[in-house]
Amino acid sequence: MVDEIISIRRYGDRAALVDCAPSEVLGISHALRNSQLFVEVVPSECSVLVTWNAPISHEAILEIARTGSELKIIGESRDVEIPIIYDGLDLAECANALSMTMAELIQVHSQTTYTAAFAGFAPGFLYLTGVDSRLHLPRRSAPRTKVPQGSLAMADIYTAVYPLDSPGGWNLLGRTTLTMFDAFREPASILQPGDSVTFVQVFE
Repeated sequence: MVDEIISIRRYGDRAALVDCAPSEVLGISHALRNSQLFVEVVPSECSVLVTWNAPISHEAILEIARTGSELKIIGESRDVEIPIIYDGLDLAECANALSMTMAELIQVHSQTTYTAAFAGFAPGFLYLTGVDSRLHLPRRSAPRTKVPQGSLAMADIYTAVYPLDSPGGWNLLGRTTLTMFDAFREPASILQPGDSVTFVQVFE
């Protein structure tokens, strides 16, 4: 059943935002991209931005979006494994807040398959959904001025790997030695929206 909250908003002369449920973002993005009518298709948490050169009506955009709203399998989605050393600065604090041991937290986090839902915040930063409800924690009350690239973190209903050194307020669980984003590589980002992601615990 198509979600009735799908709507569209003008976003300049040649752009629009398609508002939808978070569960529909990937399917709608896939349908809009496959139409080959748009210059850009950019998914976010609960909307999809489209830009175009050739004129297109909002009604036509909505029609395409509705065809994709129920899609569950997204194009060329891949299974991606990311090796993680679980030694994050916040690991012990998070385990305590969740009434778990660190080993239990690591087990739950690493045995879950996540979906790369959308990119944002920084190049190559993919918000991963599917975090076990037992691990839901808010962001830190005081963000750090610098989080090292490769840091694995979680906050609220998301988990992610920081692709670059940057400020950040998420809870740090560990790190990967993979270069998640390289502007001189093709593709630049290891992860793409729609990918299925698992974290594999490794040891130094």
